[in-house]
Amino acid sequence: MIKKILVFWNPGAGKITAEKVDHAIQRLRSNGFDVSLQPTQPRSRKEGICQDYVKCLHGQEAVLIAGGDGTISNVVNGLGNHLTIPFGIIPFGTVNLLSREIGVTQQNFDHPFKQLKTKRIYLATLNDIRFIMTASVGFDAKSVAALDVSLKRKIGALAYVAALLKTLKSCRTDCYDVTCDGQNHQAKSVIIMNGKYYAGSYCLGYETGINQPNFQVYLFGKNDFFSVLRFCLNMAFQRLHKCADIKVLQTSSVVVKSQEVNSPVQADGDVALRLPIQIRTHDHPYQLLIP
Repeated sequence: MIKKILVFWNPGAGKITAEKVDHAIQRLRSNGFDVSLQPTQPRSRKEGICQDYVKCLHGQEAVLIAGGDGTISNVVNGLGNHLTIPFGIIPFGTVNLLSREIGVTQQNFDHPFKQLKTKRIYLATLNDIRFIMTASVGFDAKSVAALDVSLKRKIGALAYVAALLKTLKSCRTDCYDVTCDGQNHQAKSVIIMNGKYYAGSYCLGYETGINQPNFQVYLFGKNDFFSVLRFCLNMAFQRLHKCADIKVLQTSSVVVKSQEVNSPVQADGDVALRLPIQIRTHDHPYQLLIP
């Protein structure tokens, strides 16, 4: 059984999250675990390996990341291939796609450390950075770029809807050149699924998952207001992949380019890069603790 656990948490996530982290740590220590704390740093994933993170790994038997998909991505990119021990998560974020896929909750997060049950997962690389669940360009990425963080703290995931409505008009002329496994396509927007879930409980990666070394790519043929509204309604009923103006591809590599200057790229809920991008499965597998 694992004894020594290094906990990463985001000190900028607010008082409520800090209280939840403190409660989780007390719970682990009361169960006999030796817990060390490491606050995350407000850093870009493009910065690569974080030596402060790597130094803290010495002598640890597992890592626990307390936060949402953005915090998980921060830590995974900061550790890179140095993360060779199993890691688990406590879902304290807004959307928590990874926790939804593996069934981890704030109530059962410590079970994997007792049972030592792991799953091999494959992350994706977006140019030189790693992402875990989703990436996108077009209306989805531009909505994330326009997100009001203060509004997100107040109303949660609804802030993304407000950002989407604000950005749709500017997306009308978007056009992206997309290459999937050597085949060329064009799209108005693109969503790349490495995991199963998108925007909460919506399963778009119905033929992929973090335990598989491939992606599911959604190529949107339209991005006007009424088309996006129709897409959202179909997504709610798990029918997005059946829309006539959407093409869904299974692929192991994706390249996206555009004539638009400075077009944002979303990865795991944050703007990570600007186009162009190349996406492939990362060759370093990770051991994820699961309940």
